[in-house]
Amino acid sequence: MRETSSWSSSPSKRHATQPGVPKPLPIVRLKLRGGYSLRGAPHEAQRIAAATNHPGRSSLVAAAAAAANGKAEPASHAAAPPPPPPADITAADLAAMVQAAADKKPNPRFKPLASIPPAATPTPVVPGKIPVGASILIIQEPWLGLILEGKKQLEVRGTICKKVKGERIYLALSGAGGIVIGSVEFVACHGPLSADEYAKRASQHCVAGSTLPYGGKTYAWEVRAPERFAQPVRYAHRQGCVIWAKME
Repeated sequence: MRETSSWSSSPSKRHATQPGVPKPLPIVRLKLRGGYSLRGAPHEAQRIAAATNHPGRSSLVAAAAAAANGKAEPASHAAAPPPPPPADITAADLAAMVQAAADKKPNPRFKPLASIPPAATPTPVVPGKIPVGASILIIQEPWLGLILEGKKQLEVRGTICKKVKGERIYLALSGAGGIVIGSVEFVACHGPLSADEYAKRASQHCVAGSTLPYGGKTYAWEVRAPERFAQPVRYAHRQGCVIWAKME
C-alpha cells in the first residue's frame, strides 16, 4: 500500500506579532500513516512527507523528524564502529593463527592437489603497509599460503571479480580476526569456466578434481607478483565480511 502524507500549518497562539519582533515560522503538524504526527518547520515537514512516499525509507523519516525537533536521533540500523586494532603480532601468534585456520574443517569442494609445482621465483618479503581504502581479500588456508608462495595463480570463486588490472589486492587470513600477511597484483577474471578449462588449469588453481566447484558460475581470478609482509598488519574486520574488506 502506498504511504500518504499531508501537512498543514497554523500560526502559533503563543507568539503574538509585536513591533520589532520578526514573525515566527508557523508550526507544522505532519500526519503520517499509522496515526503518528510530527511538528516542525514547513521545509522539514515537506522533506519528511517526501520521504514517506518512498518504500523502505523509514530511517529518512526518523532523521527528518529529529531535525525538525532539533534533536540528533541515532540511526538504529547503523553498524557499530569496529574495535581498535590490537597490538602487533608476534611470530608465535601468527604461527598459532595459521595452524588454527589450517585445522578447521575443510570445504569438501576444495582439496589441494597431491603434487603442486614449485614457484618460478621466490616471493619477496616487504614491510607491511596497506593504503587506506585498499581492498582486502579474505582467503582460507592452505590457499592463502599457496598464493603467497607463488604456486597458485588462480583463485577459484563463484562470482565475477571487477577489480582493475594492475590493482594490488591485500590478502587476509580467514578466521584470524583481521590480519593481512601479504598482497598480490590482480590480472584478470576468467570465466565462467567450462569443465575442460577448469581441468586444464589445475596446476594454476591447485584444486584437486575435475568437477566445477560452483557449477556454471565458476570463475578464476588471476593474480601475480605476490609479496609477503615482514610483519603482519591488522585491520578492523567487520562482522559479516567473508570475501572482501576495506582498510580503514
